Order: sequence, then structure tokens, then C-alpha cells
Amino acid sequence: MRAKVDAKEFIQALDRVSGMIRKSSIPVLNAVLVRFEADHCTLTSTNIDTYLSVELPAQGDDFAFLLDRPRETARASGSLKAN
Repeated sequence: MRAKVDAKEFIQALDRVSGMIRKSSIPVLNAVLVRFEADHCTLTSTNIDTYLSVELPAQGDDFAFLLDRPRETARASGSLKAN
């Protein structure tokens, strides 16, 4: 599995979709679905009432995964850029 996406755009999209996540006892509601297909990457989250998807240009293999604790990932990535 390999894919390329602009890191800055990815972190901005991750920050945006993770902003709607609320603490939940249902694990999947605390995660973001990241899906690479054809020429784009889609990040999706939901809080059961609403869902939000952001699509970015990308290239590479088709695959998907759930990103657990997306807010922490976005924060950590932002701090890495500062160093």
C-alpha cells in the first residue's frame, strides 16, 4: 500500500473532520475513515447525527483505514512541522 498526498492539506483536512468528533463509547465514532481511491483521498467522520467528508487530490494504491485519535495525530503532525 502506497499513496501520496500533500501533507499540509492532509493535516488541515484531518483537523477539519476530527473537529466534529465527540467523545463516544462507540469506538468507530472516535475515528476518521481515510480512504485512498484512484486519484483522491477522502477523510470522513461522523457523530451519528452528522457526517463530514473532505476530498483531496492523491495518487497511489487503493486502500482504506480507520485513524484512531485523529485530533492527537493532527496536533502531533503540527508540532513536527514547527521543528
